[in-house]
Amino acid sequence: MTTLDDFGSTDRISQKIDNKEHDVWLKLSRWFSAHGDDVYWEEDPTGGRLSDLTEFDAFRASGNDRADLLVIGDRQVFVVEVKHGEDTSSVNKGFNQICEYWLDYIEDETTYYVNGSAVEIDTFALATGYSPDGSVFARWHDRTVRDEPVENRWMDWAEPPIHCAPDWEYSVTESTTRALWEFAKSQVSESAPADHPGIGTVLSSALDSDEQPDRWSVDAPGPFERAKSSALRPMACYKRPVVNAGSGPRCHNWGWV
Repeated sequence: MTTLDDFGSTDRISQKIDNKEHDVWLKLSRWFSAHGDDVYWEEDPTGGRLSDLTEFDAFRASGNDRADLLVIGDRQVFVVEVKHGEDTSSVNKGFNQICEYWLDYIEDETTYYVNGSAVEIDTFALATGYSPDGSVFARWHDRTVRDEPVENRWMDWAEPPIHCAPDWEYSVTESTTRALWEFAKSQVSESAPADHPGIGTVLSSALDSDEQPDRWSVDAPGPFERAKSSALRPMACYKRPVVNAGSGPRCHNWGWV
């Protein structure tokens, strides 16, 4: 398994990747793997150039469109669309793509396979090279957090209690995440099953802190260097498109696979 010392490093794999988005694939994959997750890449993401270089196996998907990564943990399976996040247009493109993949999946137009077996997807999520900061946008595009931590972030009545929101959120990422939720909700009817997959964003435990997070210091390390030095865990803020708010604790979560 990849260790925390590895995921931010530049090695012969990174040097072979001339697409900065694929470089983010690699760093995110190593970050996930360092926390015990099994990570699979889209088949032939660079036309086969990395097939003998990357340590990650490939997943397969039916249909014409598929996301970039498939992440399997102890409790859930995430499908992740990756963007570099350095400009807002890349995030907007990723927003549209993850919505398309989610919709294709609930309409049974796409099935995901690992080692020849179909895999049930729990959540579709957008991630970028800034996810370890707790945002999907670059630091200069998303630097404001609310003045106070969010209230009522736990569903204490559930067994076990559900952590349904991070303590803090960056404002632009918060709006983007809620827009994903609203898109998914708009696609289902009152009679839709409650087990539709969730949709949201990959962020990090940097948002769960006693003090208001700050990513704008001149001396601040890069997102992945920060994740390594501060032992930040990947987290996702996601929601299932349940129309009836009383449908149960699975509808709104802050957690990981």
